[in-house]
Amino acid sequence: MTARPRGTAWTYTTVVADTDELLHTVPNRESAELRWVAEDDVTDLPLHPGFAASWQLLRTAPVTVPLHRGDERRRRLPCTVVIEDGVFVWCMPGDADLAPSQLSPRVSSLLEALT
Repeated sequence: MTARPRGTAWTYTTVVADTDELLHTVPNRESAELRWVAEDDVTDLPLHPGFAASWQLLRTAPVTVPLHRGDERRRRLPCTVVIEDGVFVWCMPGDADLAPSQLSPRVSSLLEALT
């Protein structure tokens, strides 16, 4: 996702992805520091004002999708799902009898498109 904070010509790109392990970071001339930080700890850091203004939009919200044990979509979970441009959810499988969250039907249809 590439963003441009209001009132500036400056842009930045944020990549949201799932991985089984921490990825190696490679500094460049624009990097003061690179490290992995838990989502809940990000706001405790001295953030660039443009990134700080966008942080809440980049955070993932947890969504549980009720699925039967044999449902093929379970193989793809948990994972991050883009539900619209710049809006991400952390999608987890739940028991089939679990009450679905408001986004569950939408996420289910996105998961079906992935298979």
